[in-house]
Amino acid sequence: MFRGSRNYHAPSPPSLLTRLFLPLLLLLSLLPLLLTFLISHQYTSFYVPPSPYIPHVKRVSGSVSEVRLYFKKKEITYEGAIELMKVKDREFMEVFLETLKSCTYESFYLEFTPINRNNMDITPFSYALVDATDDYKDVEIDTTTFIRYMGSKESTSFKNEFKNETIILPTLKWNPEAVYPLEVYKSVGTWIRENSLRLQSVHVFSMLAKVAELEIKEGGDVWVSTSGKENLGYANFRVQRSSIYYRYEAYKKIADGARI
Repeated sequence: MFRGSRNYHAPSPPSLLTRLFLPLLLLLSLLPLLLTFLISHQYTSFYVPPSPYIPHVKRVSGSVSEVRLYFKKKEITYEGAIELMKVKDREFMEVFLETLKSCTYESFYLEFTPINRNNMDITPFSYALVDATDDYKDVEIDTTTFIRYMGSKESTSFKNEFKNETIILPTLKWNPEAVYPLEVYKSVGTWIRENSLRLQSVHVFSMLAKVAELEIKEGGDVWVSTSGKENLGYANFRVQRSSIYYRYEAYKKIADGARI
């Protein structure tokens, strides 16, 4: 019938019950998709809690910055930091690595507070970032010195020829399908900023912590740094018994048992 017809009746508006029921029905039909999305993302897409680890960066001079890490406003001790590195604690390593990646120096030396077994449980964990941009300005990648020590694992460690220090370094062979250029291994700064090598950096610092802990337990001060007068062409870390390569004067002056 046409609207003008005598028997035409306009459709009744939907009842209140219908208006409430239809959206609910639509929501129920979408529920399986919503649950699948939540499970696949494990809820992390919606809320990521802030890290309990907080860095405090102190600009000592134009060429030196000192960093301390806190856990819920409490300073982390050297002993605590070593343990966190050894077990590759995800939250701690993310914050620690970010302080290195965000360093404003293009190239830098990383120097840790010298420590010994008598005070590692009370000494705040701190480290200095020393500007090395000029030192690395004309340096090219050099793998010839360390290539014989490298294997298929992410990192390796060995004693130097004088047996007075242990060298820890990331290896080239651990990821044969990598697409990053070899140049990223030229220094700790370039290596640490290569996002695709994050997993390797976690392994390297875990090994570094284990080596340092063994040296500390033997007694006497232990010095951990990336400084050196040679081998500037490849990222490496050194665990030593002296401050011979340190640049940061405040750390160099620390004698056995003395603290800043």
